[in-house]
Amino acid sequence: MQTPSSKKDRVEKAGGASWAELVERRVIARLGLRDTSIPGLDPHLPAPHVNAYLTGADGRRLDVTEHSLQHTADSGVVSTTADLNTFFRALAGGRLLPAEQWREMRRTVERTDDPEDVAEMPEGTYGLGLRRIPLSCGGFYYTHEGDGAGVNTRPAVSTDGRRAVTVSITTTTAPPDLAALNRATGAPVDHALCDRPAKGR
Repeated sequence: MQTPSSKKDRVEKAGGASWAELVERRVIARLGLRDTSIPGLDPHLPAPHVNAYLTGADGRRLDVTEHSLQHTADSGVVSTTADLNTFFRALAGGRLLPAEQWREMRRTVERTDDPEDVAEMPEGTYGLGLRRIPLSCGGFYYTHEGDGAGVNTRPAVSTDGRRAVTVSITTTTAPPDLAALNRATGAPVDHALCDRPAKGR
């Protein structure tokens, strides 16, 4: 299994630039994502952002906003729900990657190597950075969850890229009950992409 560091090194070797420069040039600037940035080694989150809090063992509320940011290639991008929707619509609409790369990214398989992962999100299949989840109205949607200390985000996009929605919530426990969280966020995602109340959720 590749670590985030080894994946980052391969991306930078292939692209001839740092992963941050590649993302800024090929994604952020290209799509005009005005509220998306890569803080790098800056320990402070750039605005806009939500505040994240955890409840300590003594019952006190602890502000962990700055601690929710990690500075690696798989978690060092700060964005908004609106920009995430723009990104996923462009990806699913075939406007971000060459056709062959997009086809390869959509080749999904059942996730069986991580029992905890399967228990937390039992529906759907997994591909190159994408989950494919069934919709109650038929068909599927694509997603890739993002979890940090006190913050959990679930962006989702229809397979044709026409509809996108991002559900972002804060929690007071870390880690939260991810199986329950995925069920709770899956309902509004299904409602938005089906444009009708979800069934059986």
